[in-house]
Amino acid sequence: MFTSRLISMASVVTSIFTTATATAIAGTLGPLTYTDTGTSITIDSCSRFFAGDVIIPPTIEGKPVTIIGQQAFFNCRSISNISIPASVKEIGENAFSVCPKLTTITIPSGVTSIREGTFNSCTNLRGINIPDSITEIGDYAFANCGLTSIQIPSTAEVIGIYVFSGCLNLTQVKLPNTYQQISGGMFSGCI
Repeated sequence: MFTSRLISMASVVTSIFTTATATAIAGTLGPLTYTDTGTSITIDSCSRFFAGDVIIPPTIEGKPVTIIGQQAFFNCRSISNISIPASVKEIGENAFSVCPKLTTITIPSGVTSIREGTFNSCTNLRGINIPDSITEIGDYAFANCGLTSIQIPSTAEVIGIYVFSGCLNLTQVKLPNTYQQISGGMFSGCI
């Protein structure tokens, strides 16, 4: 009887250990924190005190970096440039919001959506490359940015409200010919 209980307890411990190893694992790489889901990597955050250029690697521990999480670089006030690898397929809401020293960024061609507030209050953001893979641009995506001009690809089917509101330096926006409706407040506060 004692032996069967011992074997039963060993099975429970093995089951718990197996379940625990299947869950996500957190890690750090330089100023970045990430989650390893077992098949891919999500960038969760960057140190708010990091200054200079950030290079997100295409792989970490042999797994592709596929997601930049919600608010991952939020309020990173001293980051000037961020290099995003082609492996990234998703960028979360407010991912780069309030990065006032960020000047340029290139979105990889596998990303299909610029989510709500992604670049909100990036006051020195002057250049951005939006790939043809983008089908949706969320509310406030570029609000209060330093953009002077931008070209929206013809693949963008949905453009949210207040996308360019408060962009004081904006002088030119090229919208696709197929786009038929200007969303509410799209250019609010654009002098």
